[in-house]
Amino acid sequence: MKVRKRSFRINSKAVKHSFSSKDLTSFGGLSMLSDFWSKHNIFDLFKNNFGQRNSNAQKFSLAQILMLLSSSAFCGMNRLEKISRFSADPLVRYLFSLKEKISRQTITNQLKNMHEEGTRNLEALLLKQNAKWLLKTKLGHIVFDADSTVKTVYGNQEGAEKGYNEYKRGAKSYHPLVMFVHEIKLLYHTKFRPGDSHTANGIKELIAEAKGSLPKSVKNVTFRADYGFFSKSLIDYLEEIGWSYLIKVKLRGLDKLLRLQKYEITDEGIEVARFEHQGVKWDSPLQFHAVRWVDGYEIYEPTGDLIPVYKYSCYATNMAFNPENSHDFYKRRSISETWIEQVKSHVKAGSTLTNSFWANDVLWQLACFAYNSSICMRINHLVHHEEHQTFVDWMVRIPAKLIRTARQLRLSFSEKYLYRRKWEEFYFFLNYN
Repeated sequence: MKVRKRSFRINSKAVKHSFSSKDLTSFGGLSMLSDFWSKHNIFDLFKNNFGQRNSNAQKFSLAQILMLLSSSAFCGMNRLEKISRFSADPLVRYLFSLKEKISRQTITNQLKNMHEEGTRNLEALLLKQNAKWLLKTKLGHIVFDADSTVKTVYGNQEGAEKGYNEYKRGAKSYHPLVMFVHEIKLLYHTKFRPGDSHTANGIKELIAEAKGSLPKSVKNVTFRADYGFFSKSLIDYLEEIGWSYLIKVKLRGLDKLLRLQKYEITDEGIEVARFEHQGVKWDSPLQFHAVRWVDGYEIYEPTGDLIPVYKYSCYATNMAFNPENSHDFYKRRSISETWIEQVKSHVKAGSTLTNSFWANDVLWQLACFAYNSSICMRINHLVHHEEHQTFVDWMVRIPAKLIRTARQLRLSFSEKYLYRRKWEEFYFFLNYN
């Protein structure tokens, strides 16, 4: 049987364009963030503390600008000019009651007028809100993962100094402190600092403020950190306030000290040791847990024998762990590095800058609040395991048409939207759970 070849014609057709449609938004899912903030009284929180206008001529309150900045960070905006254009979106204007687009200069002026006092008030306000979110989880024991992160800048912004910068040596940067609740990925408290700050500068103050804000339902706290935070004074403070701790050790002569210990071999082939050590200027000893494993071999020249070369890890702790458990417990903090990158890359914390240190502090705090909003609105849902950017791509950056009626606004999405089922399921979870 002869098979006939069929030809298919593909005709190129002209498409005409026009920019005439109105009431279209690129952020249709932003309404879910607004619903979440309304449910948790975030609008009232900002309005009651920053809602006043300084003069009748002022078109926008500070509360409107702060919420605009946080929502823009939530959507991944990283420049003031982009945020200004974001404020012209019809859905954004509706959600935050904006009569018109907010200019970049207006945003900058309002932020600079907050000064240190306003910045500290905002920081305390957001810390209280984080405590409320933590309370809702009903956690009785939490682990705080503390860390610092370098955010490189390209300019001469106030407070941007040359310090330790593994990514771009010699460049100016900021060096914020962060402290996550490990169980729920919540960035519980943070401090914005100049780039030349030492890793642990201000950590006691950060801990004291966090401790004072914790809900009474949290009975036990464990502090976990890398060797940049190791100091006897910090450990004494943690013991004084009754917190457990596990901190990686950094001491002069530590390698020699670890080589002198007696090690036992575990079932997994790792050698462990437990011992006490008291530094020259310490008034009391600390409990150390050491772990070592074979990293390779070298030839002992006099005999030609192979001898093992070890790698070591050592931790100071007051917990009832054996050394192997301490090592495993410490390794779990590595996930916090991923969360820090989400804060810096996904909500653009530290990327939107002015020439004022306190204004940049406010921008950092609002971006961190956007991250926490994303985390808390997804707790107990499957999308909680997704990265923030994935969540935004699925649920927020959705083109939609605004349909206005006499009493309300309705959003119309594409009938064939790829993640329609996920979106409707999450919307139901958010509003009826």
